[in-house]
Amino acid sequence: MRRCQLTKPSDHEVEDYRRRLGDAILSARKRRRLTQKSAADAAGVTRQFFGLLERGGINVSLETLLRICSVLETTPALLFREVEQNGRSASEFEGTQEPSVGD
Repeated sequence: MRRCQLTKPSDHEVEDYRRRLGDAILSARKRRRLTQKSAADAAGVTRQFFGLLERGGINVSLETLLRICSVLETTPALLFREVEQNGRSASEFEGTQEPSVGD
């Protein structure tokens, strides 16, 4: 049995993924026709936090992401699907490889 080999994501990869997650949150908020303030208030975060999140400038905890998804009437899975569809896969970043999984 081969072991799965994962590489640590680069700072660039993390920043890019965070930005794309922010874009997906922004799109979901706009589809619901919510302001940052109303979405933030309903999710229990500040408008400033919500703005940073939409710009990809901050990490988000799972608990907060779940609250935001509830407000936006979506799921983390749908947000991450949008992130993946709108971005590059990990193998497209220089120096990274898709993990190999053995039997």
